[in-house]
Amino acid sequence: MPIKKFFHSFVANIFLTIVVISGFFPDSTYCAQSEVKIGVLANWGIEAAIKRWAKTGEYLTRHIPTHVFTIVPLGFNEIFPAVSQNKIDFVIVNSEIYVNLEANYGTSRIATLKNKIRDASYKVFGGVIFCRTDRVDIQNLQDIAGKKFMAVEETSLGGWTMAWREFKSTGIDPRRDFSELAFGGKQDTVVYAVRDRKVEAGTVRTDTLERLADEGKIDIADYGYPHKPGHFRCGSSLKCWNSPCPGNVDGLA
Repeated sequence: MPIKKFFHSFVANIFLTIVVISGFFPDSTYCAQSEVKIGVLANWGIEAAIKRWAKTGEYLTRHIPTHVFTIVPLGFNEIFPAVSQNKIDFVIVNSEIYVNLEANYGTSRIATLKNKIRDASYKVFGGVIFCRTDRVDIQNLQDIAGKKFMAVEETSLGGWTMAWREFKSTGIDPRRDFSELAFGGKQDTVVYAVRDRKVEAGTVRTDTLERLADEGKIDIADYGYPHKPGHFRCGSSLKCWNSPCPGNVDGLA
């Protein structure tokens, strides 16, 4: 089966979020056992990304024996160099990164991830602004001004951009009004920083707190939410922002 036809059939069944790097798809003369590199956004770290996506690479290799599919975990700041230098053939990213890749490098989308959160699945995701429940001095977004705040990364849609939008809408400039703005690099790093009082509040993508609680790594009752916008309820957490991607792509993750 031609690789392009197989990929469209495959992703339609499992709802992978795969972005095609412009000009990749080969013709029938493509050499046997060629390596196909799939870049994945490692927003939980390299080890977690490999654990999550390795079986996908193995599955594709079994079903397309003329190709070997390799998973390439990439940090937020590694995605754009990898695409611009043609180091990967496909990439699995969030909506914000995808839009920039399409505009700057001509990538095209072929599927949207359906994210499972406990007993339900969603094609949208959002951001969560949170603090410790014992921080009685933080009751709303305005209370975070003058305090230490941590986000995931500047190109993290759920772990920064959405929160940034909410702060700006209330007249808060994070770079000016926080005593410190830090980026943890991973979702769980931000959660632990708030838990351990390294910062006073933080933001991560929806389902992060639920996943860590389900793994026994945190007690979700220790975290409070000073801001509850939107209409999409995520697990036992809070109402989250609906985040459809421009171009009729629903919340690429």
